[in-house]
Amino acid sequence: MRSRRTLDMGGGLQGACIIPRQGYVSVGGALGDAVCHARCSVAVCGACMTPVARLGRDHRRGRPTVHGGCATCADNVMQEMGVTENSAVAGVSAQWPARLWVVRHGQSAGNVARDIAESNGAALIDLEHRDADIPLSALGERQAEGLGAWMAGLPEHERPTLIVSSTYVRARQTAAAVARALGQPADSVSVDERLREKEFGVLDRYTTSGIRETFPALFEQRNLVGKFYFRPPGGESWCDVIFRLRGIVGDLQRNHVGARVLIVGHQVIVNCFRYLIERMDEATILAIDREGDVPNCGVTEYAAAVDGQSLELVRTKFVPPELADEPVTTESDRPAGAR
Repeated sequence: MRSRRTLDMGGGLQGACIIPRQGYVSVGGALGDAVCHARCSVAVCGACMTPVARLGRDHRRGRPTVHGGCATCADNVMQEMGVTENSAVAGVSAQWPARLWVVRHGQSAGNVARDIAESNGAALIDLEHRDADIPLSALGERQAEGLGAWMAGLPEHERPTLIVSSTYVRARQTAAAVARALGQPADSVSVDERLREKEFGVLDRYTTSGIRETFPALFEQRNLVGKFYFRPPGGESWCDVIFRLRGIVGDLQRNHVGARVLIVGHQVIVNCFRYLIERMDEATILAIDREGDVPNCGVTEYAAAVDGQSLELVRTKFVPPELADEPVTTESDRPAGAR
């Protein structure tokens, strides 16, 4: 029997295991840890897949996962996949999902309330719920159904195999509409709190004019620092959002190679994913934001490159034809307020 060995991750293999990433199953959530066959039992770092026994005391470990590299497991899984050890070591195994869609939720009741407050020059947005509980508007529900109809119209082998949503109600409602259209059960949609809206802190529910009048020092600081780095008290900057999304990007690479993943989030989430995946800088992503390029239920789509080592942008700002008769919100990120 072949002995277990340690291989570096550059060849598409994980830490102590000889099995290519495609042979893993996911446990602990849709974007959680990945393990190989149940017969393996080597504990590894959940972040870098290095065997725990080899880690130094100062290593910043991710959540440990059960994982390993018994030769029987490797033989079985690789045979089922039709992947040879030599081809895996040579680095031909993929590193990304085959397809990734990042979508903004449909129009929310908060979008409507904010627009009314802004047009009336009010300082505060009149909302019944906290931001996390704001539902879709009637228009937003139709937009979500249109998005679902478009995805259901794709060839079966091109439809999402995994739907992951922000924990916020408006995003979950949008994701649920897509799942229904695809004939998937409601509980098939996974939620991940890292996809939540950017947090506004003390500026929550204030309009732009309300911030200027109530928090003049913060208003000036934001203009000086810029929204990419500005963090209101109790809230987040774009950098904070990017930091939490880096974990999701890593999970996609580690746990969902070859899958077709739909992510439903918020305007800033869409832009921050673009920043990460397309390796943008501050000026580039803020220029895109100023264009107001994230419509309600607008689609940003990526496909894995031929070698599987990167994602390539297919389209962005795409509004499915099924939404052609429905108005959409296309505006840049505001300082505060529900989006």
